[in-house]
Amino acid sequence: AWMDAWRTTTHEVCGGCRLAVHEYANDDTAPHVTVLLLHATGFHARAYEVIAAKLVRECRARVVAPDLPFHGETAVLNDGVERADALYSWQNIADRVVAPLCDALRLDERGVVVFGHSMGGAVGHRLAEIRPRVVRSLVAFEPIIRQDVEVETVELRVAFEAQRDILSSTAQRRKNSPHETVQGAFEAHRGRAIFAAWHDDCLLAYVKYGFHWETAVQSLRGTLLCEPANEARAHTV
Repeated sequence: AWMDAWRTTTHEVCGGCRLAVHEYANDDTAPHVTVLLLHATGFHARAYEVIAAKLVRECRARVVAPDLPFHGETAVLNDGVERADALYSWQNIADRVVAPLCDALRLDERGVVVFGHSMGGAVGHRLAEIRPRVVRSLVAFEPIIRQDVEVETVELRVAFEAQRDILSSTAQRRKNSPHETVQGAFEAHRGRAIFAAWHDDCLLAYVKYGFHWETAVQSLRGTLLCEPANEARAHTV
């Protein structure tokens, strides 16, 4: 069920952000359909490689899977670059990151099936609004579709800020708990309820490509590529 990326390319989008885009396809046959795969907050495109492999093999699909801002290889490409606040907004990710990527890849010629998970579902929903020629259909798994509203009362503002502080505190604890090996990270995550139903290959890809692994004496040290503070901020912007 495993496959390597057919190719990985880099595209410059909003504010000079360099976007890593993974494409999966069978070189020997023309694709029947193109699938645009948009990952969840805190995840990355390569965590879905098992799904991409099945789509290529069983549906003769071409799968285009970007690492969205602050995630996966895109986080590596932009390490040290000043972060634009606009890239935390899911609407702006659709308008200023994914839509220009679709234009660059000329995905409007035949249209695509968008598969979006959580944040990816929200981004895909927005993309369907602004690029109806691109989105033939949308599959949204656990989507978060929200309407932006003004915080008009002191009580709501206090609750909002408290939730942000909780997320940021949790993020910092996660950041300060690095894993020593890929296998150690895999076992630690497999023991968490949120990952209990995950296919082992999906979880292995999540920890292998979603962490920055530094070589130390006789070991590795892994920290999340998507810094938890950025993940928390994406839910409170």
